[in-house]
Amino acid sequence: MSQEGQIQQVQESIILKKPSRVINRYKHNQLLYNYFVIRDFKSALELIEKLTQEHGDIHEYANQIQGYIYKMTGQLQKSTETFKKFLSFNEQDQEVLKTIAKNLQLDGRFKSSLDVAQKALNLKKNDWEVFYTIGNCYYAQKDIDKALINYKRAFELSINETTYNRLGKFYLSLEKYEEALAVYKSALNSQPQNNEIKALLGVLLLRMGQTQEAKKYLESVTATDTKSLLGLGSIVQDQENYDEALNYYRKLIAIHPTSAQVWNNIAMCYYGKQEILAAIISLKRAIYYDPFESTIHFNMGLVHLHEKQYMSAFHYFQTAITLNPDDSQSYMYLGIALNKLNDFQNACRSFERALELDKDKDYLIYLNYCIILLQKGDESSQYAQQIFRYFCDFYKEQEQLYDNRCKKELIQELKSQIQKYLRS
Repeated sequence: MSQEGQIQQVQESIILKKPSRVINRYKHNQLLYNYFVIRDFKSALELIEKLTQEHGDIHEYANQIQGYIYKMTGQLQKSTETFKKFLSFNEQDQEVLKTIAKNLQLDGRFKSSLDVAQKALNLKKNDWEVFYTIGNCYYAQKDIDKALINYKRAFELSINETTYNRLGKFYLSLEKYEEALAVYKSALNSQPQNNEIKALLGVLLLRMGQTQEAKKYLESVTATDTKSLLGLGSIVQDQENYDEALNYYRKLIAIHPTSAQVWNNIAMCYYGKQEILAAIISLKRAIYYDPFESTIHFNMGLVHLHEKQYMSAFHYFQTAITLNPDDSQSYMYLGIALNKLNDFQNACRSFERALELDKDKDYLIYLNYCIILLQKGDESSQYAQQIFRYFCDFYKEQEQLYDNRCKKELIQELKSQIQKYLRS
């Protein structure tokens, strides 16, 4: 072969080895990925625009990154349309179908989301994320039974933070505490070192009144866990061990110095210890950090009522009612404050409103109302007798239940005195 022929052969070999357009369009993938990871979305979108101009819509990776950027910036419709383009490269891509289903669910297009999720399930039948998305769609459509079925299936397929939190909270919203307890215990069996699950179990058991078992879980959690410290503080505070409760709350304040809830609890410990000035200072801090929390204003009202500062108590109870107009307790104490201010008529109105709102047959409302009516004299005695009968019935039903608002000995003494007065 001549020298010229050899040169031609080498040239053809080089041309054959030259990267094709398909390979070339992937050369920017690493740079695009880097922009995405550091959340430099502006540069990423500019690069995607450049790649689109060069290659049209055939750059799969660019389409995928663009879809995720739109989703993360709240542009769900654009994200969905972009992923649909990506799907045109491979209609059997289950991950893309899952993403589209999630987008549609977040965008409130639940029927479309369910249709896409079903396609994803047809490709892979045991994917917990798909069942979770389906559960969210049914929950948003208020189909509680179907939502529960899918949340349970997601939990069975994968016990993780998303599934146990959602299923547990779902049961709690239905007041199915035993079922929620079973979920958290299963989660703990799967992840025995998970302090968050222990804290959830402890708080739930505390809510169910199983104080000792709750304490066991909460004490096993690290000393810097917020839920555990708050739960343990609440347990010992309910047992009137205020100094121990304050120790837990002080640790919490070191972690969360602006927590209104913790300052409120600290205040009520001081109130229990009859350190009224410290209680008021702590409640003022709590109000400063969260002025719209009705419980703090309610507690400030209690402290001022105890100190016989009835006008201040009246204002705080009024604020509590403004922030939470459905609280029967606030109306009851407002009625007591009004009566102390010699406004019997408005005190009765406040108590009547408390009775209207009362869903739990709270015997203390009836007892306090009865006392106020009897203080007025003969003109109210007949209605007072009726209220007293309700009190006796409801107190009998709840006598064995724990109630830290008032000592049972005092209730019994007041009951005996009223009975004597009504018989006289």
